[in-house]
Amino acid sequence: MGPTSTRVGSQGAGYAPWLPTRVLCQFGHRIHVFCLLSRVYGGLHSQVRLGTNALKYCPRKFYYQFVQGEMLVNEFVLEGTLAHQRVHQAGTHTTAEGELETTRLYLYSEALHLSGFADVIEERGGVFFPVEYKHGHQGTWLNDHIQLCAQALCLEERQPGKPLIPHGYIFSIGSRRRTQVKFSTELRKKTRATIAQALQVATLETPPPPLSGKLVVRCPPCSLLPLCLPEEVRLLQAKKR
Repeated sequence: MGPTSTRVGSQGAGYAPWLPTRVLCQFGHRIHVFCLLSRVYGGLHSQVRLGTNALKYCPRKFYYQFVQGEMLVNEFVLEGTLAHQRVHQAGTHTTAEGELETTRLYLYSEALHLSGFADVIEERGGVFFPVEYKHGHQGTWLNDHIQLCAQALCLEERQPGKPLIPHGYIFSIGSRRRTQVKFSTELRKKTRATIAQALQVATLETPPPPLSGKLVVRCPPCSLLPLCLPEEVRLLQAKKR
């Protein structure tokens, strides 16, 4: 039996009320593909992990969230929401080390057709470094690195002629540790490929199939499990073969 979930903000296909721009790329709009947004639905404060991160975790989850505008809240989503309260308050302040820190900064890229909010942007010596807060413990997760790199690509586009941003940081709230993520050529290629995949998935008329093989372990903790019904869909697909 999966985790208990609560549905919020569902208004049918193509409607995503928490997105300033529509996701349907065939109409030429930007797609929100990397950041964290929050919104109050009927008194319930929910947090949505958007885009590249969701896509790398599961394309089917991405489709439900961004094309169909579906969002379910379970204990994991709610825990992340509470852990991110500080960085979801937009503002700018100077740290004890004299660094400028901006929280919940809106970023966008016209070239890549993406936009969203960064948790934190730090400025040191005129260079901007994106920082993502994760409510779990420290780990090395490609989807998080791609999410962070996408933010760097947006920042770089707004600063033509300046050197590329060398790295960003993942701050793990559970372990209170910060990990540096280098924006290597390989990671940049993977990030651009993920963005392109997101735009392709957004044009599909039906959700992609559920995860299979070793990746099925990602299904039980997913908040969209009661909507996605991956096991049931896999059984139906097996009967048709």
